[in-house]
Amino acid sequence: MKTLSLITALILAACDTGSSPSADLGAVDMVTTTNPEHLGFVTLSSDATPPRALVNAAFFSDGPAFDCTETKLGACSYFACSSRTLPATTPHAGQISVAGASAPVTLAPTTDGFYDGSTIQQSLWTGAEVLTISATGGEIPAFSETLIAPRRATVSAPSFAASPWVLDRAQPLALAFGGTDSESLVITIGSLDSGFDIAELECTFSTAAGQGTIGADALRLLPPGMGYYEVWTENKKVLAKSTYTVTLRAQSHALQSGAQLIGDADIL
Repeated sequence: MKTLSLITALILAACDTGSSPSADLGAVDMVTTTNPEHLGFVTLSSDATPPRALVNAAFFSDGPAFDCTETKLGACSYFACSSRTLPATTPHAGQISVAGASAPVTLAPTTDGFYDGSTIQQSLWTGAEVLTISATGGEIPAFSETLIAPRRATVSAPSFAASPWVLDRAQPLALAFGGTDSESLVITIGSLDSGFDIAELECTFSTAAGQGTIGADALRLLPPGMGYYEVWTENKKVLAKSTYTVTLRAQSHALQSGAQLIGDADIL
């Protein structure tokens, strides 16, 4: 099973998480090989049950840590990714800080330009707080931007009670959710039997709609076998800083019956 906290770190920085492959997509932001190579990401993830938060950052001058091909179908994108060798050093944006959360957060680059993620044993927000994400600047110019902390959605359908959750790729997957109306709701379903380092279907819906459907044509892009799923709400902002595209994200897991929606899947 993957953890949302390491989606961006895994895909962008090729960190060894000790869990199954996944993304800031992160990652978490998934980035295809056709995108510009000057990229930056700052991702905040916070949950209340149990209280835990993670903050990650990464900047690259020659593309992300994984080369991905993307297939788009409606609200979904399927990513098939292979890892590549990272350079020994990477550009950075100086010290990164987050204000407006329940606890101050600071990340500093190492001598080779990479950032060590920060794990905090408390929730950073309840939802709707104004977060200010600032960087003192380095190869990537200084910036200071605000981002609204996402509220946690409650998903009423489908049921994720079974472990592993069973996904029938032959049938459309209908989702119903509530509890928030201004964030994006993202569901990621990943395969562990694809032959790729990462194989994920990521679908994004507006929480204002309260519902969304993943078509069987999109689900069939996933190979059958064991996998994982994850559902979260997020707010994001994309910045242009010199030649770099920098994506800021704040994410919280969605809930069902009070439990976070993250777990193993049996893909049929």
